[in-house]
Amino acid sequence: MPRHILGLVRAALALIGVCALALPTARAEAGRVVFRGNRGESYEIYSMYADGSNLRNLSDLNWAADDMPDISPDGTRVVFSSTRDIGDQIYVMNADGSGQRRLTAGSDVNWHPQWSPDGARILFYRLGSGLYIMDADGQHERWLADSRAGGDWSPDGARIVYRDPAHRDLMTISPNGADMTPVGIRGLDPWLSSPAWSPDGLSIAFTQKRDPGSEVFTVNADGTRVRNRTQMGRWAREPAWTSDGARIVFSAQADGGTSLFTMLADGGDIQRLMHAAGHDSYASWHGGSDLTRAVAARGKWPVSWGWLRSAGVSVGTR
Repeated sequence: MPRHILGLVRAALALIGVCALALPTARAEAGRVVFRGNRGESYEIYSMYADGSNLRNLSDLNWAADDMPDISPDGTRVVFSSTRDIGDQIYVMNADGSGQRRLTAGSDVNWHPQWSPDGARILFYRLGSGLYIMDADGQHERWLADSRAGGDWSPDGARIVYRDPAHRDLMTISPNGADMTPVGIRGLDPWLSSPAWSPDGLSIAFTQKRDPGSEVFTVNADGTRVRNRTQMGRWAREPAWTSDGARIVFSAQADGGTSLFTMLADGGDIQRLMHAAGHDSYASWHGGSDLTRAVAARGKWPVSWGWLRSAGVSVGTR
């Protein structure tokens, strides 16, 4: 190997080693997506890296429908809905799929669980009743508001956004049930769903029915500047933000099913995350929005193949 190439390789490896020692927690920043998919007999909860690699079945229970996952703010737990017992119940598991346990009781249909920003509480929707809040261990469940779909927390945990059936608008409310306030959206069909608050608290993404299909919109938290961000005309829906707020992940029709897509917060650079046939939806994203980084061995720093190439190092796969 020529001496100058060998020097570049050594420099790259040295940098990787330094990053691995200095920043051992940086692995999470590579971006991880948890979502619902049906690659077997029923819906399961899957996870993968933001580049579509390292696909794993987390719930792994083919006879039940596992649905609507949300990954905790610290990335260690996943809350989801499942039909494995009577009705649809809320379950929680570790991020690797272990320790699955039921949180809700009874025989109700419970959907759309969402972690509070501090990971201490869970918001969820009960069919026919509305929004509820409970502690992260399933205790102290209480009714919050009338709704026909799920909601989402503001990044400071002080407000919850949802669609009230009595209003042609999104509403916000405090977690104690006080101060219900309309966002102030005007000129849209009353069929609004899946609101998702941006990490900076300035915007709300949501699904809006269109003809044909549906689209992902954003609106400022004060109700101004409503924008159609997807403009795909094929049932784009269920938006969720990356942890840094730079991108939005959503599902849309593709190849006779649904697939996961991501775009910049302004609607640009729409990319499909995977090309497997099936029905993938209800994504939850943890970590950074970089779609190009590959992840090294466990505990190592995520290294950009593009950076190595720019340094003159030849990289490939076996």
